[in-house]
Amino acid sequence: MRRIDSPLESNACEQYHSSMFSSAVHGAGFYMRLPLIIIYVLMLIPVLAAAQENSIVNTIAEQAIEKFACRACHALGPEGGGMVGPNLDQVTLRRSDDWLLKWLEDPSAVKTGTLMPKFDLEVTEREALVAYLHQFATDVYPKKIFAIHGYGIAAGEALVAAYQCFACHKVAGQPGRMSYPDLATVKERRDKRWGKNWLNDPQSIKPGTYMPTFGFSAEEIDALVDFLYQ
Repeated sequence: MRRIDSPLESNACEQYHSSMFSSAVHGAGFYMRLPLIIIYVLMLIPVLAAAQENSIVNTIAEQAIEKFACRACHALGPEGGGMVGPNLDQVTLRRSDDWLLKWLEDPSAVKTGTLMPKFDLEVTEREALVAYLHQFATDVYPKKIFAIHGYGIAAGEALVAAYQCFACHKVAGQPGRMSYPDLATVKERRDKRWGKNWLNDPQSIKPGTYMPTFGFSAEEIDALVDFLYQ
């Protein structure tokens, strides 16, 4: 074996062996981490698939909205829209998916005499529209509202804004829609007891009413009535 006498040769040899050792360590580390990498990739696949599916759903829904000119009557998202039909930003908080699918299939079968026409929507378009509408909704947290505003008029006003009662009704300085009752003057037509019963279960007072049952808590109903009847 050849003896290394030169310092330069000695350094080169050390660097060579150091490089070989480093490669071996890193190589081993890679294989040790390989199972984790595989798990990460497997976890990422459904996420990417869901993102792709969501993108397809959004495209179908947006094309349907454009084709049938939904914004001519309805406001939706930052783009806004018409003032004939309800604002749709929080519609999935007011209506179930099943209700919305039936409505999109045949509005007149759900509400006789509605101004909403029956569109020739495919099943995939109806399903895409309902999924798309969910993306605009903002959850309401009554406990947080009460923690900030207390349990009186201010909380009622915040709840009106959170649930977007003005999607249909004139209330809290918002214009609402002409075809729905004006809540700014409800105290002139109904007493507080009626208002509480109505907010608790509209269908028990007027079966078949278009007003949805929100499932308000007793505290929410008290705050809403305090605001509406101030």
